[in-house]
Amino acid sequence: MKNLVEVKNLEVKFNLPNKQFVHALNGINIEIKENETLGLIGESGSGKSTLGKTLLGLIPHSGSITVFENELDIKNKQLLRNVRKDIGVVFQEPFLSLNPRMKIKNILAEPLLIHNPGISKDEIYEKTKFSIESVFLNADYLEKYPSQLSGGEQQRVGIARSIINEPKLIILDEPTSSLDLSVRNETLKLLKTLQDELGLTYLFISHDIHTIKNISDRTAVMYLGSIMELGETKKVIESPVHPYTRALLSSVLSPNPKIKKPQIKLKGEIPKITLLPEGCLFSSRCPNPTNSCKNGDIERGLIKVSENHFGDKCCVNCI
Repeated sequence: MKNLVEVKNLEVKFNLPNKQFVHALNGINIEIKENETLGLIGESGSGKSTLGKTLLGLIPHSGSITVFENELDIKNKQLLRNVRKDIGVVFQEPFLSLNPRMKIKNILAEPLLIHNPGISKDEIYEKTKFSIESVFLNADYLEKYPSQLSGGEQQRVGIARSIINEPKLIILDEPTSSLDLSVRNETLKLLKTLQDELGLTYLFISHDIHTIKNISDRTAVMYLGSIMELGETKKVIESPVHPYTRALLSSVLSPNPKIKKPQIKLKGEIPKITLLPEGCLFSSRCPNPTNSCKNGDIERGLIKVSENHFGDKCCVNCI
């Protein structure tokens, strides 16, 4: 499979009034392959959503991002427009992402009008009808307002909007976190169906390990704006090589209330995002830190631990 997205040495810093910087992304190296689902998981504030926004060209960055064989340049507005036409986005809060004053047909038509200025009314109707029916809602919903829909239906409209321009890649930012369990499962099944039928590629951002396990082909684990572990989802979940991944997995409750799993509790303080440690980013919480981890005498990045499975160079040796 070819790579749709290639990210190399990606860094994002946000300026603060006191001349300090928030280190949001730190040396990200990752690729997204055609027709796969790459899951992105980590704590709140780990940089997951920032990475998604950066891939859309919304945030200034250093390093390189190649999307559909085009190197992203946020100063090149025409390039950004061309790239964004082939990227769909599904947001975390379905109701907040839909204009309450617009009918569903107008919400779905908006991206069509932006990227296809010469499109006819008949084409708009056919495409909006196709997209709404693709998410298993009938054409009557086109005349409704978002407030007339349930949370699950609103998210289906959000998904319909993301596919209406026939994109190559869809970025899903916590798309099921605000939905109840039954609706969440229906939404995941819908996303899988659409992926098979339309040949879509997903970047699926979530903090829920069960969701990532059910939908992702590969999974990347983020901590402090860096990738700590990356590999086939089954390997990352069943044979984690990074202590942070192991701690995340241990926090997941067992479906059987009679079975209690041992929980790994990380000690130590999370480093300030304005002042990252010189050594390993995880050294202050690592269960077995070495002097090299703390004094900065280490090389950051991922190392291969098995086929299609990579872990942080420093932390893999500390386990």
